Amino acid sequence: MAAQDESEQQLWGMPTVVVIRATNVNEGPEFSGVAAAGESNAGFIVRFVGRNTPTGQDIGSPILATDPEDTTVTYTKQSGDAGNLFVVQSATG
Repeated sequence: MAAQDESEQQLWGMPTVVVIRATNVNEGPEFSGVAAAGESNAGFIVRFVGRNTPTGQDIGSPILATDPEDTTVTYTKQSGDAGNLFVVQSATG
């Protein structure tokens, strides 16, 4: 990088290396209702399902999450539903 002042005579200083690093870190979503540290289920949102709960029954209120970059949050099942008994609403959790 070189810099010049507004004088008519071009006077240059010593060349200087300038390093510019731009980073865009993708932060994960922030969830509401996560159990607090010290609780047995800390860091999780827990839903309990009764043994004879009818098919199609909602289990608790939607899980709320926001994205720090203000992009759309979508929800999916990761594992643990081998019988495919549960449905997750992708837009609302």
